[in-house]
Order: sequence, then structure tokens, then C-alpha cells
Amino acid sequence: MQMLVSAARPLIAGSVLFVRVFRFENIVKKFREYDYADMFVTLTGAAKVALSTLPIVALSRAEFTLGSARARAALTLGAQPSHFRARHAPRSYAPSFALLTPSLFDAAARSGWDVGSELRTALVLGSSLAFLGYGVHCLVAPSMQLEFARYRLAHLRVLTGLLEILAGVGLVAGLRWPLALQLSSGGLALLMGFALAARLRVGDALSLWIPAAALLVLNGYLCLSSLGAFDGT
Repeated sequence: MQMLVSAARPLIAGSVLFVRVFRFENIVKKFREYDYADMFVTLTGAAKVALSTLPIVALSRAEFTLGSARARAALTLGAQPSHFRARHAPRSYAPSFALLTPSLFDAAARSGWDVGSELRTALVLGSSLAFLGYGVHCLVAPSMQLEFARYRLAHLRVLTGLLEILAGVGLVAGLRWPLALQLSSGGLALLMGFALAARLRVGDALSLWIPAAALLVLNGYLCLSSLGAFDGT
């Protein structure tokens, strides 16, 4: 489990650097939507880059990685009220949640907590809530009708929403019955793989891939761990 948490650190750093370097104009646009000063963009960007790269540069200094994980989680958590105030769609929350979750568990691991079973349960519940929300959104939101039409997959929208809701329920059931967890998480990982293929086909920017990619990795991990692939790590 510690290996998984450690592996997430360079991924977090890479994601933050990519967004802040190659998607900087989009970040500025978002902060102006929030009615924040341009200087705030620079300050938060510098803080996130520093806090994300520090654990890699100072691997041998546990106090640095613990402090940076806590501060990184606090910054990412602080982004959620801004999304809410700007009335963004639920999918707009996904990238920050994708960075928030490993930051929280990185901080927990560095604090000496045994995050094994607790981490798995939290990830199952988090994935379940995400897909229950996505599933309902997929069924009722007019924006999702346009999105599936853009992918040329309008005929699969209702089926996709129902499958996401069913699998979200199955994840929770999997806390009691392992087979339900294996089927639900494996099916959701496969579904996210198809989502990435759809984005590739229409030429979406890489930043739009982040939610599906994060959920693919998350549910792939849940499926493999329920099959015992990480026992002893």
C-alpha cells in the first residue's frame, strides 16, 4: 500500500506541472470566473508546484513530505467552494478531487497511519459516490445529451448512466461481497477506458482526460486489490 501512495507522488507533481505550464491560460480564465486577482493565480500556482515537487526533491526528509501533503490537500480542498460559487457542473470538481484524494492519504501515510483497509474502503465509497453522481447527471442533464452527441454516442447515454448507477451500488455492496466489488470496479475501469477512447476520437485536450483517467486508475486498483494483486505490499 505504501508503494501505491509513493507512486502517486510523481503523478501528482506531473499533473500540477502540466496544468500550470501548458494550461496556464485556462487557469487564468478560471480564476477570473471566480473573481480572483491575477496575482492570486501566480501565488497559488507557485505554491502548488513547490508543494508537489518537494516530496520528490526531498525524498529523505519525512517532515517535508508530510507538511507538503497536508498543505497540498488544504489548497485542493479550498478549490471546491470556488467551483460551487461559480456553479460549475459536477465534472468540473473531478480534477481537484483526483488530486485531493492521494494528497490526503499521502499525509495519512506520512503521519504513521495504517492506511491499508481504511484507504480501500474510502476509495470504494468515493468511487461509488462519483459514479452515482455521474450516472444521474448522465441521465438527466441536457449538457450530457450534447456531450454524447459530440462523441457520436447519443444512443448509449441512457445505458451508460444506468450502468454507472448500478456499478456505484455494486461497489458499496462489494464491501460485503468481494465478487460484487470485482465486477463493479472492473466494469467501471473498462467503461472509463471506452470514455478515454471517445475523447481521443473527437480530439479533446489532454486536460479533459483527467477525470476519466483518474477513475480508470482508481477502479483498476480496486479491482486488482480485491483479487489480491497487492497483498503483502
